[in-house]
Amino acid sequence: MKNFFDPGPLCKKCSKIDFGQFDPNAVSQNQAGEQYSIELKHLLKERNTCRFCGLLFQALCLPENDPLRDNDLQKTIKEDDNFTTRNGRVDFKTWARVRERFWSTEGNGLLIKKDSRWPFGGYTKDSIRMTHAEADANSGAKRKIDCNAQITTNVEFRRGNDMEFNPQALGGASEMGLRAAEEFDNNREHKRWYKFVREIISAVAFFNHGEMKKVPAALWISVYGASHKNSGLMEVTVSGCSKRITRELKTLSRFRLRVASPEITTKDRGLRYGKILDKTKIDMELCRKWVDHCRNEHGDACNKPQWSETLQRPQRTGFRLIDVWKRAIVELNINATRNSYAALSYVWGHPRHSEGILHLNSTNKDALFKRNSLDDRSVGRTIADAMEITRKLGLRYLWADRLCILQHQQLDKDQQLEQMDRIYGSAVVTIVSASGRHLDEPIAGITTERSVNQLARQVTDNPDINVLVPVQRDTSLRPWSTRAWTLQEKLMSRRLLVFHDGTVDFCCSCGVSHEDMTAEDSCISNPPPLVRWLSLADPRLSSSTTRGMRLLRSPVFAEYAALIEQYTPRQMSKASDAVNAILGMLHILITNHQKSPSETSLLSGLPEQFLDQALHWQPAAGEAVSLRARESSETSDGSKVTFPSWSWAAWTAVEENAEGDYGGVRYESPFRAQTNDEGGLKKVVPDEQDEAEEFMRPLLKWYVVNKSSPSRNHPSLRPLNETGLGLAFDENVNIENWNRAVSAATGSLDSSMPSLNKNIANQLTDQHLIFRTKIAQFHLGETRTRTETTWKRNASGKLVVHSELKIRETPILNGGGVEVGRVYLPDPDRHRPELPPYDFALISEAQYFGDEKRVGFTDYPLFNIMLLRWDDRGRPFASRVAMGRITKEAWWEVETREEVVVLG
Repeated sequence: MKNFFDPGPLCKKCSKIDFGQFDPNAVSQNQAGEQYSIELKHLLKERNTCRFCGLLFQALCLPENDPLRDNDLQKTIKEDDNFTTRNGRVDFKTWARVRERFWSTEGNGLLIKKDSRWPFGGYTKDSIRMTHAEADANSGAKRKIDCNAQITTNVEFRRGNDMEFNPQALGGASEMGLRAAEEFDNNREHKRWYKFVREIISAVAFFNHGEMKKVPAALWISVYGASHKNSGLMEVTVSGCSKRITRELKTLSRFRLRVASPEITTKDRGLRYGKILDKTKIDMELCRKWVDHCRNEHGDACNKPQWSETLQRPQRTGFRLIDVWKRAIVELNINATRNSYAALSYVWGHPRHSEGILHLNSTNKDALFKRNSLDDRSVGRTIADAMEITRKLGLRYLWADRLCILQHQQLDKDQQLEQMDRIYGSAVVTIVSASGRHLDEPIAGITTERSVNQLARQVTDNPDINVLVPVQRDTSLRPWSTRAWTLQEKLMSRRLLVFHDGTVDFCCSCGVSHEDMTAEDSCISNPPPLVRWLSLADPRLSSSTTRGMRLLRSPVFAEYAALIEQYTPRQMSKASDAVNAILGMLHILITNHQKSPSETSLLSGLPEQFLDQALHWQPAAGEAVSLRARESSETSDGSKVTFPSWSWAAWTAVEENAEGDYGGVRYESPFRAQTNDEGGLKKVVPDEQDEAEEFMRPLLKWYVVNKSSPSRNHPSLRPLNETGLGLAFDENVNIENWNRAVSAATGSLDSSMPSLNKNIANQLTDQHLIFRTKIAQFHLGETRTRTETTWKRNASGKLVVHSELKIRETPILNGGGVEVGRVYLPDPDRHRPELPPYDFALISEAQYFGDEKRVGFTDYPLFNIMLLRWDDRGRPFASRVAMGRITKEAWWEVETREEVVVLG
């Protein structure tokens, strides 16, 4: 087999592509763009002799670009006796290598021997039809397009920017012409057709350009010309048919290439470049250009993000930094370091990796303030490389917790932890060592060599014209992304330089840049963001509101729920940090809509204002997810830290899912309730303009110990919420009338205020939630796993699957063994159904279980209930075990008793 890494000049088809226009020294650069086609059989034949065909073949061999992922193609391949693989998929690289033994050339074509199965089917004019994936805008019916029939619409697209509107066929359309026309046309009706035609044009051109050959599989290459704003980009689409009788022409793969270019910015000051990478060193000059470009061009979007409006500056005194010029610790007024320091985010790792590495303490503090007291070996290789990066960025100071916090003084640690959000939020950039497993691991490519694989090819005899395939990256950012403290450090940073696996990426709120090209250029579809930035709601829309009797989800609480779901799967060394590691971020989120920070109160990580919703957390979805109560831990001063059972902070995930992630906790997402054809519930993700409904209605009033109570021996209680009715009501009480009555009773005693005797009151702490409710007993059945599907609307308004969650739920049974509800146990694997009945406390009203077979009600037919475990001290002290739902009918059929619960 010939070495395809050393091909010859361009083949006849590839020589039609005008690569010369991208020569930096070219006199004429007036090409707007062209579209070219290369049959797959031609590519396979020429991959060892043509430079560009060889590059395209290598790109198709990458897993992310594999064109053989289609199930119908795989079925045909596996029927071939030459492939012994019956399970799993045959990738394109393997298929090409095996099939090459059975190919023979004849003339200009590549013929397939009769004893081998070519997975792409031939066709006749009467048998091929292509299905347009989007629904018709008016009727909702699928469009069927006969690829041999004349296709008409109200526009015709021609090469380049030329365009005229008339009812003619699109046979000679080019995708580049379409894109250029769409860019200059502001007519909304026309834009709808642009979108539709762009999706079918490859198929149209495939058949109308004389490509009706025996083997319907080809690559379509759209080249953005030298005069286009996206100059140098190439979009490759692989189209083909399977051998099924009812086969359709499908898009099998889509990816981008880029011509290398020396410039980093365009005339509009945007980033545009294609870079041949140094295989051993990271280009720190490029990193500096990224940071400088963001600081100079992105304005307040990055320099003053929305969340920074409530951000205080780090304290004026006692703020320590590493002076990378003096190689010593300094203590400065924060104003002296404004816009001049970077922060480091990294993983400490196992204590054995810290042996012999400096950390700041009271005994070495004076010594480390002396010039040149910090040498590369003594500070650990991660911090040493971060110091070098800081210097190369043109900054003088670096903040790293190990050398800027007194590690054995709890008071100093507490003061620094309280302002962690301000430290990272005030830094010019945060340096992230994402793949570093411990603090003595170097950042590859800085002072040690890296190994990076880039697929690039000089495609002509001109050494200045090279084409790049985007470098694929591991976006998991492990182990950094698995640690609890790093989430706050990530979200509170204005800019990130993320070093991982020998590469570096730059992230800011305006986009992501890779070393070889920008993230925007690297893929056709919008890539998932490398970093999910903190989003704050408009203060005017921050509170939970009601429409009639409906509770709408606050945008602030929606962001809070998303943060908790990101945070709780992460790992931490000390259980006492369960809230500390996210505290700064929560303060910014919650105080954003308050008149003053003093009005904000967090109760063991739960926002007081949204307590009714915040208490309804449950274990994350997943078949292997379970939670265990977190053990208490000691701080450096010897004090013990515990969290109340009603807070997610009191629980930790103990199992990993299939992706290696811990499950953590989740909040049920709001949805739009729709019905399927049979009338069953269909959960639809709300659009941005939709009001997100909670589908629950608070009933209780919650109380905590009043810290300002004049009597320590008999503390008073402080109400937390105004949303509850104050007392769980009987089945005969009309909720709307009750609500009006409670609202009208201003000045009267709160009928829900718990009455506690002196002995109980003396045992209360600020971790107790006190409430009056009703208690009932039920049995539990065998735990099961349910698949919950959510839906969303695509661009054409059609409902498509958004997510499928595996929910582990345990049936709630009445005395007769009939299922009347369900509960979400933290550790269902330990549950035994034969245990005696459990006590449940009524909490709030609910509207849906989430998988109703029939939906025909607008009322709230369910109760949210809490499974309790009574304390060793006996009633009223209890712990939260789990949340669940039960039908109101079943609740009122059993005996209930009204009680005060002290939840710890």
